[in-house]
Amino acid sequence: MDRGIPVELWAHYIRQVNAAQRIAVEDSVLLVFALKNFIHALKAPKSFPKGDVWWDPDRLEEDSRDYLHLLAGLFETVLRGADAVHFRVLMKLFIKVHLEDVFQLFKFFSVLWTYGSSRSHPPRCSVGTVLQTQALYVGCAVLSSQKPQCRHRLASVSSPVVASLLLNLRSPVKEIRRAAIHCLQAFSGVASQFQLVIDHVVPKAEEITSDATYVVQDLAALFEELQREKKLKSHQKLSETLKNLLCCVYSCPSYVAKDLMKVLQEVSSEMVLSQLLPMVEQLLEKTQQEPTAVLPDEAAVLHLALGKYNEYSASLLHKDPKSLDIFIKAMHTAKELYPGMPTVQITALEKITKPFFAAISDGKVQQKLLHILFDLLVNCKNSHCAQTISSVFKGISVNAEQVRIELEPPDKTKSLGTVQQTRRQKMQQKKSQDPESVQEVGGSYWPRVTLILELLQHKKKLKNPQILIPTLFNLLSRCLEPLPPEQGNMEYTKQLILSCLLNICQKLSPDGGRIPKDVLDEEKFNVELIVQCIRVSEMPQTHHHALLLLGTVASIFPVRINDLRLQQMVQICSVSHRHARVLTSLRQWTWVLQCW
Repeated sequence: MDRGIPVELWAHYIRQVNAAQRIAVEDSVLLVFALKNFIHALKAPKSFPKGDVWWDPDRLEEDSRDYLHLLAGLFETVLRGADAVHFRVLMKLFIKVHLEDVFQLFKFFSVLWTYGSSRSHPPRCSVGTVLQTQALYVGCAVLSSQKPQCRHRLASVSSPVVASLLLNLRSPVKEIRRAAIHCLQAFSGVASQFQLVIDHVVPKAEEITSDATYVVQDLAALFEELQREKKLKSHQKLSETLKNLLCCVYSCPSYVAKDLMKVLQEVSSEMVLSQLLPMVEQLLEKTQQEPTAVLPDEAAVLHLALGKYNEYSASLLHKDPKSLDIFIKAMHTAKELYPGMPTVQITALEKITKPFFAAISDGKVQQKLLHILFDLLVNCKNSHCAQTISSVFKGISVNAEQVRIELEPPDKTKSLGTVQQTRRQKMQQKKSQDPESVQEVGGSYWPRVTLILELLQHKKKLKNPQILIPTLFNLLSRCLEPLPPEQGNMEYTKQLILSCLLNICQKLSPDGGRIPKDVLDEEKFNVELIVQCIRVSEMPQTHHHALLLLGTVASIFPVRINDLRLQQMVQICSVSHRHARVLTSLRQWTWVLQCW
């Protein structure tokens, strides 16, 4: 068959052009012939995928991507003239030549249904809203004409159809949602791995069409049953359905995974996180090793997947150490992938919320996360990261024992708090301490302690704060010892310690009354160290903090003030007189003198 344009038609067309006459009919006929020839001439390149479930334009080789782009262009052009008989014939020819296999046809439709949301579409490859909507309605017509056996295969996990339609249910365009739900109606009653989801959303067609967020809430309600008591077959079938959807997230193109994750954004559990861990690990590896190769949609998927670390999945962190390792890896991934997008590190840190931290039942896991938070704070050079860590620590509920562990130096085993214990410890340290250990404690230890103490200043709720008192006095004792020159001035750290001690006293005794011995033993309150701070320091701010603390101690532990020797009182009075402008300190100091 000769597919060329007849010579007579060309000759007549040229005569009409030369005569400057209207040639609308000839234009149309020539366009039909040209399109027919182009459809036959266009050939799929050898690199074009044959057996893949998804056609991913972002991953295709350039010739395959160009071929797919031409197919989309042809489809759109022919579809525009669908009212004319010749163009309907062309559409049949187009499908017969290039997409005769119905499963290949729906892979093509799936690209048109989903690629419009891609953030990284290559040059010349894009799908507009109109084409997407038209493709959905054409797909619906083709689906309705298929036999049940064919529809069963199209609804399986080996086909991209159901996943592509589900993500269209949350499209901001109402007509796209309407067309997508019509397509899913063609699968009603068809047995498949997604039958539970399809049969659940299809009756909600009106609600889904009216509200773009409805499908997110509806699927959350459907899979919420998995959090409740297990119900044999129904529970197992629901669980398998969710696993199949999550398998689609793992295997589909990143722009599809991104939208599918948004559809499932309210669905959370240990199982959900467990299923997504391989994908998160793979994307983290790529982010760290080849950050420039990470697509925008891949970065978005990673952020959405990290959102599955929440109070509903927190228990997995101690059950599966790999989930904790991956989360810690995310906490250390500080590379910025795209402008305007938060780093993976910030996203991971923001997941450590009060409910999430409280839901971690293993104290060792909590301690590890707290340890990493403080380490990151010491090493981070990004103000946003530091602010995020501060907000996280302020928001989570921690026990003072957890903070105490982080404040202890590496070689420290047990806190000592009484005067006698402190003296004994100092004598032992002088005998056993070598230059290397001093350097080790003074290196990154003191900056870390200072940052933790700064965080404690703004921590309103701390369980059992009295646990920190012996540790804080030990820190104060260390501050008063000779330190290497490179350690610098310790006055600020002293002030923080004194302020923390004052805050704890005020929390334990808001009205200034005495504290019961079973809450805090007064022997652990080392008044001599506070006096020593005043005696050796030249900083008015340090004196101010110390005098405030002594004033508070005078009301809650008057016996401790009575134990002060006359010489110590004279030194304190001398300092108080030199810095009389610190009025608050003097008012508190009146208590000390009265008690003494």
